[in-house]
Amino acid sequence: MASKKYLFLAGIFCLLASYGFSQRVGASYDVKDSSLVPGKRMPQHTEFLNGTYNFPAKPRNQWEIGIKAGLFQVSGDIPAKFFSPGFGAHIRKAFGYIFSMRLEYLYGIGKGQHWRYSGNYRKNSAWFDTGYPGPAISGNGDLYYVSAAGQAQSGEPVYYNYKTVTQDLSLQGVVTLNNIRFHKAKTGFNFYGFAGIGGTIYDTKVNALNGNSKYNFASISQGT
Repeated sequence: MASKKYLFLAGIFCLLASYGFSQRVGASYDVKDSSLVPGKRMPQHTEFLNGTYNFPAKPRNQWEIGIKAGLFQVSGDIPAKFFSPGFGAHIRKAFGYIFSMRLEYLYGIGKGQHWRYSGNYRKNSAWFDTGYPGPAISGNGDLYYVSAAGQAQSGEPVYYNYKTVTQDLSLQGVVTLNNIRFHKAKTGFNFYGFAGIGGTIYDTKVNALNGNSKYNFASISQGT
């Protein structure tokens, strides 16, 4: 049985692989293709085709759909387990050659396990509230141990661990810095910056109980 503990965790999303599906306007763009031109710019397109205007109409702004997957890890004081899955998806809409809006969703399962025991968990309710006695200092400076049930004879070692399920949804404005190209079909690098607003929810649990009973962590050889 896992005891719930809601914590603030600083997460690092390591989404290592991504793939995107998008409508592309680039080397395959046909300047005469009327299907790429919105109705309000069709008069200019017609004039260009008839040779009465020198510049083609601006094509319709494109949509992009992307998915990504990789590893989700938490950077904290408990070592993270490496193989923790994460994935995400986004929808992006262009508003011209430079600016676009992106709606992005991320989902990750992060896990951590400390392999060294800890004893100073008096104020960590995930352990203290489930019956593990932690150290405290009396008014005259004496050290004693206390659990949620009352005073104890001695402390017990524990091994910190966690599992967190995190979801993030954000809306971002994206500015592409080198998207306008006058002398070549495409560039090898795409520089962009983005800012936006979003929200994150998470559910973090600690494995502190073996069924309804405490673990006997003292039976584990602690070594050096």
